[in-house]
Amino acid sequence: MLFLLFRCMNIRAAILEEHSKKQVLKIANYVGNDKERFAELIQIYFDGPYIVTQRASWALAHCAVADY
Repeated sequence: MLFLLFRCMNIRAAILEEHSKKQVLKIANYVGNDKERFAELIQIYFDGPYIVTQRASWALAHCAVADY
């Protein structure tokens, strides 16, 4: 059932929803090692605005060092 919750995450909305480590880990776990989701997160990072870029960078950092 948990997999179904992660299947449809709107990453941009999740970034704006809450600024916390818990939320960042939720996003990083959703992205995992999925190339399309990672590309979506990168695009969100580049599209901005600044607050979204900051928050996306935190999730990106966790994706980069995580061992998925």
